[in-house]
Amino acid sequence: MQATFYSTIGVLIGFLVNALLMPKLLTAEQVGLLSFLGSLSSIFSGLFAFGLSLVILNIFPKYQKENLNGLYTLVLLITVLGIVSAVCVYYGGNDLILKDKNEALSYPYFSTGFIIICAFRILFRNNDSFIRMMKNTVLGTVLESLIIKIIILAALTYYYLRADKPFDIVFIFFVFAMSFPGIFSQFYLWAKGIRISSIKKALTDIAPLKNQVLSLAGYGILNAFGVRIIMEVDRVMVSNSQGLDSNAVYSTAFLFGAFVNLPANGIRRISSVLISNAWNENKLDTISDIYKKSCINLSAVGFYLLLGVWLNLDAVFSFLPAEYGNGKYVMLLIGFSYLVDMTFGVNNEILATSKLYRFTTYFMGILIVLVISLNTLFIPIYGINGAALASLIALISVNIFRYIFIWKKFDLQPFNWKLGVIWTLGGLLFLLPMGLPEIENAFLSIAFRSLTLTIIYWSIIYFLRISPDINDIVIKNLKRLFGR
Repeated sequence: MQATFYSTIGVLIGFLVNALLMPKLLTAEQVGLLSFLGSLSSIFSGLFAFGLSLVILNIFPKYQKENLNGLYTLVLLITVLGIVSAVCVYYGGNDLILKDKNEALSYPYFSTGFIIICAFRILFRNNDSFIRMMKNTVLGTVLESLIIKIIILAALTYYYLRADKPFDIVFIFFVFAMSFPGIFSQFYLWAKGIRISSIKKALTDIAPLKNQVLSLAGYGILNAFGVRIIMEVDRVMVSNSQGLDSNAVYSTAFLFGAFVNLPANGIRRISSVLISNAWNENKLDTISDIYKKSCINLSAVGFYLLLGVWLNLDAVFSFLPAEYGNGKYVMLLIGFSYLVDMTFGVNNEILATSKLYRFTTYFMGILIVLVISLNTLFIPIYGINGAALASLIALISVNIFRYIFIWKKFDLQPFNWKLGVIWTLGGLLFLLPMGLPEIENAFLSIAFRSLTLTIIYWSIIYFLRISPDINDIVIKNLKRLFGR
């Protein structure tokens, strides 16, 4: 619960910082530069952490408490190797990584900032896995989801108060914020008594597990790198093909679209535990029930959020510079991508916790190929809208593949007429703006449109009894509100 709370607060602060304050205070090129820096360092850290998260998760329990120093010595050794490899690849492959239209290298401190962030993100990724296995599952969430955003918010506040508006200060704070989790996690481990021990002894201790470690590392690299590619490569490719200013518009619009997915993370996290227990007890009916409920509940909430963002988009964009209005259809396509992903429910969690868990890696590979190839095809033709379209097609495709696979292998099929009602209702309500009056004041417009949508949408969902879970929540809140 603590991790979820801090993560939610971090998302809200992050939305304030990245979607509203940065575009208002910085130029589009500066916003694009910071977004590109974060995305590129995320991809590098996913690759050059060398899959240690999965390795630590599986072999940590095999070590006695007194031998943890030996295990951490290996972790730190491989982390340093990963950092050195990342630096070599960056400088050796500069021409491939940064294209002509990407102005990042024209900023004098970009490469230095990238190396610092990349190094500490690799360190944090591996340290956090070690810390979580030491029974502290909250620290990493607080550092990555909350503290980073607070530091950047402080930097933007300081920048706003400065009369001369030096961007270098924001850049330095940004580098520090992104590096802070790695720095703090290292001091935390030292404070917990973790020290560097004999490398020779550490290698001797790990020798019996060599084959298992190499296998786990291989899967770990593909999964971690795959997740980073899927989440970040579009921003890198937009920057290279269209320039940093286009990346600023794309990244900002992406955040509005990704808002649709906000409730899904908590539901997926809870469902994965329940599904895992159900597999262990061979309760296929329980898994089927969770699968069906997740499709209906996530679709209902996802459509509501997508409609809410869509109805209020003009009012929200009125707070931002005019050029960000070009991201309107990016928001719609990204939001729709997440809605599709939510409609297919917890299919990935079902597969990942089953005996066929390795197929999650194969589907990840398919998704990586689709994302990169479709971005390569669409961005030169359609610009930032092409990147969003690539995400939509890739997510639809891989979800269909997973859906068919689970249906054939486990005879689980979650769709029913209720999903048809949700999608029909959502489609009709996209026409709602045509029937609403125009209100000049942006805040009043957002309040009026949101209230109108809420009453119409949830009343229909409630009275048609689309979701018993949602109806129960409504009834409980009404009783609490009216004291009955």
